[in-house]
Amino acid sequence: MKILLFSGLLFISTLVTEKSDCDSIQLDLGITHTSEGKNNGKIEVTVEKGRAPFTVYLFAAKREDNLEDVKFKDLKDLKRGDYILVVQDKDNKCTFNQKITIR
Repeated sequence: MKILLFSGLLFISTLVTEKSDCDSIQLDLGITHTSEGKNNGKIEVTVEKGRAPFTVYLFAAKREDNLEDVKFKDLKDLKRGDYILVVQDKDNKCTFNQKITIR
């Protein structure tokens, strides 16, 4: 177990890049990078395997860029930077973690 601090938020997890801690959740991710310095980055998520509802978090280097307990459709208008996408399937007690860089 790792204890991580993201811009003042304490998050306890077995955080490993591109890791699912069980086989009941699998995602397909698409990343759209920013253009011309705009905050128009986007993460598109397709659930390949898992059972809704999912809890979604997006942690960023800057606290004001964090998105907590959001829907997949809200992963847009993102600034350049490094993010960690966390998707939880609470019914199956599974978590998917992915480090994402938006350029």
